[in-house]
Amino acid sequence: MNKIICVDCGNGDEVPFKPDEDRPVYCKECFQKHRTSPQKTKRVLDLESELETLKVEFEKSKKDYSYLYADFDNYKKLKEQDLLNAKMKSRVDVIKHLIELYEDINRVVKNSKDFENLSESIETVILKLEQIFKFESVEPIEVKTGEKFDPSLHRVVEEISTDDYGDNIIYKEIKKGYKISGNVFQFSEVAVSQSESNTKEENVNVRN
Repeated sequence: MNKIICVDCGNGDEVPFKPDEDRPVYCKECFQKHRTSPQKTKRVLDLESELETLKVEFEKSKKDYSYLYADFDNYKKLKEQDLLNAKMKSRVDVIKHLIELYEDINRVVKNSKDFENLSESIETVILKLEQIFKFESVEPIEVKTGEKFDPSLHRVVEEISTDDYGDNIIYKEIKKGYKISGNVFQFSEVAVSQSESNTKEENVNVRN
């Protein structure tokens, strides 16, 4: 007789044959049950129960994820709308200031009868513009003749042949540049100097 452990009930028993390691072994009672009405082993039942538990947990996790994704999507849309509203408000505020100036200029042109009064009125409008610039943290870029060209502030639109300065020195400002909150949003357009000797040498090389 050979001792075995039933894979179904877990009880010990004896059988008149050597158990096959690749096949499940049952006690006499469980063997009869399987012969008359095949049943699943305890191990299979445990695995199926564990599988059902995992399925339930998976469905719950999937549902939780869908809720979390929906919350995140709503938060993202809300922030995008807030940003859009902030941009719109900023544009509206600036446009209101510009409309006010537009009306002031129209009023000045219609009501001014002489050049002197017109000049004073225009100066008032310019002062209002400067106040708007200050409120919006807008400041002009200071450009001085004779200073070194700075590509982070300036754009070259003209080259002047002269021996008064060295190469790439600002000769004059053509169009004013501006910063907003310290960041350049319109570069200063400038003319830079190029020494006449270099210009002549370049012309000679081109002809040759």
